Amino acid sequence: MSNRARMAEDLTIQQLQQSIQDGVVPSYIGVPLLKSKVEDAKLLQAAKAAQSMGQQPSVAQQIKDYANQQQWSMQQLGNMSNLLRGLPMQSTTTQTYQAAPSGISQVAGLGTTAAAAYGLSGAGKAKGGTIRSGIDHLGMYNATKK
Repeated sequence: MSNRARMAEDLTIQQLQQSIQDGVVPSYIGVPLLKSKVEDAKLLQAAKAAQSMGQQPSVAQQIKDYANQQQWSMQQLGNMSNLLRGLPMQSTTTQTYQAAPSGISQVAGLGTTAAAAYGLSGAGKAKGGTIRSGIDHLGMYNATKK
C-alpha cells in the first residue's frame, strides 16, 4: 500500500473529498475508499439507531411496567394469603380500565332512575279493587266451579 493510500485511509469523509478534488489523493485510490467510508458511516449510523431504539422501551411497555409496580403489593398479599391457605404461590391480579360513560348514557341512566322512583312512590297506580288469583277470572275455571 502506498503512502498516499495510507494517508487517505486516515482522513475523514470531508477531508477525503477535498483531497480528491485538490488532486492530493488520486481518484483511482480516493473514490473507492470514499465509497467504502460512506457505506461504513451509514452502517454505523443504522447500528446506533437500532441500539438506541432497543434501549428505549415503548410507551406500551412503560405503561405495563407502571401497572405492574402498582399491583406489586397486591400480588405479595395474594402470595401470603395463598401460602397460609396452602394454595400454589402463583397468583394473578388484573386491573381493567373503563372509559367514562358518555353524556347520552348518563342521561338515560338518570331517566331510568327517575322512572323507577316514580313507580315506587305509588303515583299513577289504581286505588282499591279486588285481587283475584289469576285463574278465577277465566271462563273455563268458572264453568267447572258450578
